[in-house]
Amino acid sequence: MAAMTLAAAMAMTACQNDDTYGSVDEFLAAQGADDDDDDDDDDDSTSTATYAVSVVYSGTSATVTVADDIADYITISQSGAHVSIAQSSDIAAQVTYTLSGTSTNGSFYMDGSYKIGLVLDNLTLTCADSAAINIQDGKHCDVTMVGTSTLTDGTASASKACMIIEGNPTFSGGTLYIYGNTKHALACGEKTIITDGTLYCSSKGEGDAIHITEYLQVDGGTVEAYATEGDGIDIGFRGESKGTKDQYENNGFAIFNGGSIIANTSADSYKAIKTDSTVLIQGATVSAVTSGDAAYDTEDEDLSSCAAVKTKGAFTITSGSLEATSTGEGGKGINAYYDINISGGTVSVTTTGDTFTYGESDTKPHGIKTDTDININGGFVYVFASEDGGRALKAGDEGALTINSGTVLAVGGKKSEPSGGTQGYSLYSGETITAGSTITYNGVSCEVPSIYSNSSAKVLVSASTIEN
Repeated sequence: MAAMTLAAAMAMTACQNDDTYGSVDEFLAAQGADDDDDDDDDDDSTSTATYAVSVVYSGTSATVTVADDIADYITISQSGAHVSIAQSSDIAAQVTYTLSGTSTNGSFYMDGSYKIGLVLDNLTLTCADSAAINIQDGKHCDVTMVGTSTLTDGTASASKACMIIEGNPTFSGGTLYIYGNTKHALACGEKTIITDGTLYCSSKGEGDAIHITEYLQVDGGTVEAYATEGDGIDIGFRGESKGTKDQYENNGFAIFNGGSIIANTSADSYKAIKTDSTVLIQGATVSAVTSGDAAYDTEDEDLSSCAAVKTKGAFTITSGSLEATSTGEGGKGINAYYDINISGGTVSVTTTGDTFTYGESDTKPHGIKTDTDININGGFVYVFASEDGGRALKAGDEGALTINSGTVLAVGGKKSEPSGGTQGYSLYSGETITAGSTITYNGVSCEVPSIYSNSSAKVLVSASTIEN
């Protein structure tokens, strides 16, 4: 058989655990411990690894090694350190691709029709004119990060992202830095799950730091997303253009079950976290920051404001925390089309910008805003909305602000008053709020953000100790 061999030290099976590995040897050892004995008497336990491909980058070249048993089904095209692999549809088992080494002028492209494993073993890979990694097979991709890896594209890239996965990936393990200099940093075509490890994405081009279709689920680890000309995290519907979006569960969702999520954008009118459907926080620690101003959208012929969290669906938090900050003109903390539901956890929102005006239209720097209802049934809610027309809690024109339980301290330039609910509340007007001070109303205390002040504030306070 005309095949390349793979050293026994690179043997592995599919990577499907959540462990963190300091080296590929540790990863392979852990995989080997789970191997089952083969009942075939002809099997040679000392043979080379099965269903494995290794790519080792070194400067302007790369060495590709393919296991004997799949060599006839793997087609390799290579130019220097640019490696392209086509995997035959005749392979009906997961192949694991391990990328390691360093190249300042290299890339990895893969296409096929079956799920794969992708091990990034202390890889440093830069590609000036295309994606550093481009996975096009459209199936599940187990991404295991061993040690620390870094991917970078150039300002002349023709691709939509530095790392592209046109399937549904799961990230776990060590640390991965992705730097997108043309458009997105990370773009995934289907649901994306992060179980642990650290994923750092930065976009300095006209794109998002993290751009996901279907949904994003974070169960643990650390996710950081920074953008200068786009959204920090953008989650869009799958199948919308084909009329099939209702076929996919949690389509357009951000589901934050655990870990730490940090999203930031400095671009005018963009969002730190944006979803086509629901944002759900149930255990994670989330920080979202915008610093850009609102802008007039010539295509929609309407004003578009920044928001730390913008959802075209509902917003729900049951546990965990959200710290949302928007400092630009017209910027908002949470902006939702549908209901905002707070039943646990801690929500801290700050807006400091002026009202943005364009012609006869304007958009105000509200703290928590929805087109429908705000329902507070528990948790801690601290809102500081801009003194220039910002309302701390703004329900829709036909919606309601309801407080049944929890602790609420809401400060703004405009009054926020519940229209329903069973829990008592008190209102104050003309209050002086000083940056960095601690304020107390009806036994509820909160430290004022260092960037916020208000010389004539409207204050709403609600707690179980306040009678109606």
